[in-house]
Amino acid sequence: MKKNNPVWHFFSSVHLALTTLIALAITSIIGTLIPQGEAADYYYRFFGNSIASFFSGQGHNEFISKFAESATTFTQLLDLDDMYSSWWYLSLLVLLSLNLIVCTLDRFPLTWKLIHQDNFKLHSDSIAAKQGAVHFKASVNFDTTVKILNKHGWKGGVCREEERTIFFAQKGRWGRLGVYIVHISILVIFSGALIGWLTGFKATAWVPELESVHTAYTQKGNFPLQLPYDIHCNYFGIKYYDNGMPKEYESSISLVQDQKELTTQMIEVNGPLKYEGTTFYQASYQPVPNSFVITFSQDVEDKGEKQTITEHFIADYQQPIKWNDMSFGILRVLRFQNKVKQEKFWFKNGDATPWEGWLDNNVPTTVTVDGKAFSVTVKQRFSTGLQVAKDPGVPLVYLGCLMMLVGLYMAFFMSHRRIWLLQDNTDKKKSLVLAGSASKNKIPFTHELKDLVEKIQAQTR
Repeated sequence: MKKNNPVWHFFSSVHLALTTLIALAITSIIGTLIPQGEAADYYYRFFGNSIASFFSGQGHNEFISKFAESATTFTQLLDLDDMYSSWWYLSLLVLLSLNLIVCTLDRFPLTWKLIHQDNFKLHSDSIAAKQGAVHFKASVNFDTTVKILNKHGWKGGVCREEERTIFFAQKGRWGRLGVYIVHISILVIFSGALIGWLTGFKATAWVPELESVHTAYTQKGNFPLQLPYDIHCNYFGIKYYDNGMPKEYESSISLVQDQKELTTQMIEVNGPLKYEGTTFYQASYQPVPNSFVITFSQDVEDKGEKQTITEHFIADYQQPIKWNDMSFGILRVLRFQNKVKQEKFWFKNGDATPWEGWLDNNVPTTVTVDGKAFSVTVKQRFSTGLQVAKDPGVPLVYLGCLMMLVGLYMAFFMSHRRIWLLQDNTDKKKSLVLAGSASKNKIPFTHELKDLVEKIQAQTR
């Protein structure tokens, strides 16, 4: 019934699988060449710059503009700017999934039958007619030959009948399942990707130093996403090359819920924070205009023990800060290529004479006022840009990849090899026939069979 069903035949076709895979490969290349998830004006510039490299001169400006406009419209019409979530790309994946399922259901029963079939019931003429079958002389003993086969790794069973005696052994029969494991692995990977697409998210959060945020914004659509906890930036540090270019940067991030610190970690590029399935990547940064972080440290004695008290303050440019009996602030700033090099800091403790001086950015400096020593650090304040990502389907994707490796190994490197040793009891000479078959890699198996024959003949002379 299945063979006569055109729908079943269509979805079980190997041609459908090849066509779908080729279409996915081609469209994936397009998705790699065209940047994903950008705004319309970005694609207008992208296509305009691309075609402008082939046409130069004022006379081509109108043509370049029309081409960029048409290409942008076409890109958005076919969702090429978000191709991997487009209806037609998902339809190709669904079509491939249906093809894999139907192919598996159509061919698996026969494969399972080959794995579990009773090979002792094979007709004697079929065994003798196998390619490479060898007929031994009457002097070769059946039981002795079986022992030789067992010695060389072919361990099986013997079936003794009135008309014949058969020895059968096989290796690698489960290798026939390799292709089906590959099919299932692809479906598992698709399932993981689907779960991640439906329940996961990718968002961006900007967190100023010494502040917390509770909301991230999705990369697609810029929709607000409320997190179950606050993201607090304890510190942001950046290092520069000698020419003033950024070298590396890092953030100290805490996740806080109901005033309780859940976790704290220093993160950097390629060193993210992971918490309950959500990953926080160090993605970017930007300075907070005219804002600085002032850190005070002072050694005090408490019950005979020395302790260091540290306080952090957010200071706006030329705005005084009062703390206990102290007042302080930033008077001037020295910059080089938009990078703060020094800050002129003033500090007053009680009625004592104020202290003023230039401090190197983010370098601790000891300041003594009214006989009291303080360690003061003034640094430019930044907002750290975090990519917040959650993908519950990742474990399934990893499982599918592992299954695919196992399935590919079984499919390409494991061959179902079988050998029969047949003795015809109706023949007075009781001649022997050794025959074998392999599901793949037949040439190496033929050489293996010849070696067995040589060893049998050598040991039974």
